[in-house]
Amino acid sequence: MKRLPTKALTVALFELASQALARSGAGLTPARHVAVAASSGAAALVATYPAHFAYYALRKDVAAVKVLQFARARPDLLYSGAVPALVATAPAVLVDYFLYRRWRGQIDESAAEGRMSRARTAAAIVVAAAAANLTGGFCSEPFKALSRKMAVESVKNAPGRSLTHTARSMMQTGVGEFWRGFPSRSMRYVVSAIVSKATVQQLRRLQRPGNEENAYLQGPHVSLIPAGRPIGPGFYQGRSRQYNASTIVDPRYHHC
Repeated sequence: MKRLPTKALTVALFELASQALARSGAGLTPARHVAVAASSGAAALVATYPAHFAYYALRKDVAAVKVLQFARARPDLLYSGAVPALVATAPAVLVDYFLYRRWRGQIDESAAEGRMSRARTAAAIVVAAAAANLTGGFCSEPFKALSRKMAVESVKNAPGRSLTHTARSMMQTGVGEFWRGFPSRSMRYVVSAIVSKATVQQLRRLQRPGNEENAYLQGPHVSLIPAGRPIGPGFYQGRSRQYNASTIVDPRYHHC
């Protein structure tokens, strides 16, 4: 629940930035997709991080009254752990984006050539999205672990501890400390990927045909089930040539 405001703000910021790029004629190249997605996620995290801080503290049995007192006395420390949390955005976006982009291209090619049924294609897309999201989460987990540790220590008994000091203390426990609890959190990435694809599919349906500013939402690369008029054993009619590596993924819903 703590991530819902961050995700919602990320989507809103990405929409504004992508619309601005579309109006300027710059377009959304893969590099711009990644840059806009990462910067939108970072800005949203900065705006909502105090809520994350309070959530981490409450989960570690810190009394709510103490958290409120701490916030009033040291509001600057509400951003303890924000730096590693921001750094975590980069690997999450990059790994997720490029993995999903590659896998989705292979899936779309197979579907366009009639080698995969509609149900099998939809299942493959869900698996690819979940796997890419999960891998991105695994790569960013050490930074998130540092962020959680710094937030909890700040409100408990060691306010102001540096990032280096916290990292060293975690290393003394073992490298596995950076991924503690990740298996139990892994399902979040899977659910997030599936919900994200369903959300994008609904957004596609709301777009008005012929709206060039939202053209990136109207391609077959953004839904659980690729668009196209089924004919015979094949999946598409006259669209197989439209699939290429630059138009098969919209990364904004995969990096949170």
